Amino acid sequence: MELPDFNGGWSYTQKEMTELFNHITYNTDYKILEFGSGDSTMKLHEHFSKYIRDLTYYCYESDPNYDQYMSNSNYVSKNINIILYDINNIQSVEIPPIVFDLILVDGPHGDKRSLWYSKIRNNIKKGTIILIDDFNHYACFSEELDKNFEYELLSFSNTPFVPNGEHSWKIIRVIRARNTDIYIMNNFEISEFRFLSSLQSHVCSNLNCGLLVIKKNKGNMNQHLQEIIEKINRGENFGLIRPGDGEFLIMQDKTFTAQGGDDWTNHSGNILGTHLSESLKIILPNLYVGIPCNECNNPLTPQLYISRYNTPKSQITYANIFCNSNWPTFIQFLYSYKKGFYLITCGKNECNFPIKERYIIDKFLVNNWNNVWLAETTRIAEYVKDKQNELICFAAGPMTKIWIPICMQLNPNNIYLDIGSSLDLFTKGQENARSYTNAQSHYSREICDFKNSL
Repeated sequence: MELPDFNGGWSYTQKEMTELFNHITYNTDYKILEFGSGDSTMKLHEHFSKYIRDLTYYCYESDPNYDQYMSNSNYVSKNINIILYDINNIQSVEIPPIVFDLILVDGPHGDKRSLWYSKIRNNIKKGTIILIDDFNHYACFSEELDKNFEYELLSFSNTPFVPNGEHSWKIIRVIRARNTDIYIMNNFEISEFRFLSSLQSHVCSNLNCGLLVIKKNKGNMNQHLQEIIEKINRGENFGLIRPGDGEFLIMQDKTFTAQGGDDWTNHSGNILGTHLSESLKIILPNLYVGIPCNECNNPLTPQLYISRYNTPKSQITYANIFCNSNWPTFIQFLYSYKKGFYLITCGKNECNFPIKERYIIDKFLVNNWNNVWLAETTRIAEYVKDKQNELICFAAGPMTKIWIPICMQLNPNNIYLDIGSSLDLFTKGQENARSYTNAQSHYSREICDFKNSL
């Protein structure tokens, strides 16, 4: 289809409009919302009118001169709803309760156009296309867009502004509006998965800082488990993650399929490796990390782990803290835990544990992480944000190592345990049971011990 000529400069550029129309679907009924009016507004309306039977077009303008110019046009007055608003009072501007197919953000001048995103959250649907003109002029354009919407990037130009020439733009297709209450979590931004450097040495005043300290790492994993159980029984809030072989392979960008009944596949290039690496760099005073001992035949030795991630030795415990010879003790503890606990898992089998509620996740989240990580992480954050003084057990594989630090920063008033496969026998069935659950297996007798390695 032939497009009209666009001037560029203060208006849309020809290249920008060509990119946009590569993604336009001409439906019988089509609705457009534009912020900022001008010659291009009439060109766009005239073009769409040729191919769409029922076209709705709203345009918001802050400049009275433009508004007068547009209103004096016989064509505009008959076909376009022009609405004049006060640039200093955008928050009071009302948008009609219409779901739009296309939204064009090209006004007002300055950074105030970033205020539109929060106002159009109810005017979008999955598939709504949004074009942001002059996208690189202010950082808040990107920040507010990312805060309010999850989206697919269709086209992006970072070209510096040239009078009567090219400039920057961003074209997206909306997936959904975000829950802004949990988008920003105590200086942690989910959308770009940026863990602020200040968190590396952060000591959160809201955390219960009755540190476990595990006797300066003295004692084997049986003794560590007893201390953790005592800490839970005392009602002290903390988190514990246990990165293992699978996580380290993911961080090395390896393609492999998990064993032991998990069956998910990580593909090289999965963003999960980056997320895991960043997550393990977070240091919180009540976040403990279980790592392999020197006898576990794991390439990531305790010394290498500590040097790479700078985790305080007082917050190091055993990767097998809930497994191997500790498994019967831990299972008996969960079985008899009178307060009950929440379980995040893909296992759906009924069992007799005091599970208050199961939060079911997809077994193959690893496979699809590139596409679903933001939505799934947001769901988890929403799930835990209002819980108080609860025991929340995570059996979510590699995602657990990402989610527990996030949950602790959002809501430190719970106990978050990475229980791994310890309940799989009961929630997934015998075919998913790990070897250490068999009393005849040598794993069921193994006791990890750091000895003097730390």
